[in-house]
Amino acid sequence: MSKGRLQALAELKRLKESGKKRSYEVEDDDDIYDLVDNAEYQQHQMERLQQDEFVVDDKGEGYAEDGAYEWENHEYANDSDDEGDKTQRVSKKVKVDKTAKPKNNRDVNDLFKRAAAVSKPAPRVSTTYCSISKYAI
Repeated sequence: MSKGRLQALAELKRLKESGKKRSYEVEDDDDIYDLVDNAEYQQHQMERLQQDEFVVDDKGEGYAEDGAYEWENHEYANDSDDEGDKTQRVSKKVKVDKTAKPKNNRDVNDLFKRAAAVSKPAPRVSTTYCSISKYAI
């Protein structure tokens, strides 16, 4: 075994004998992101555009970096635009469904009652004597 592994096992054995648990503290990372005001953000965005190494403009035939983010582009539809149309379409369908009458107004219980009334008891077959043979079954 490696030296580090042996040391770790020895430490665990010592902690187990003493009845303690091994604990550690998580080190907090430094700030993950910077807080900037609007002016600093725009300056950072302009510097990013001036580097212009990310995307090569292909004479307007494809994608080009113009500094705007996709969510700022209003050419594309978003979910909130579609919500109003869906509710109007659904409400029309609901109105049509409410006004439509079913083809038959019968109750389900009527069907069960008719089925019980129509069914006749099966004819009883005598099992005591068989006409083919002399012997009783």
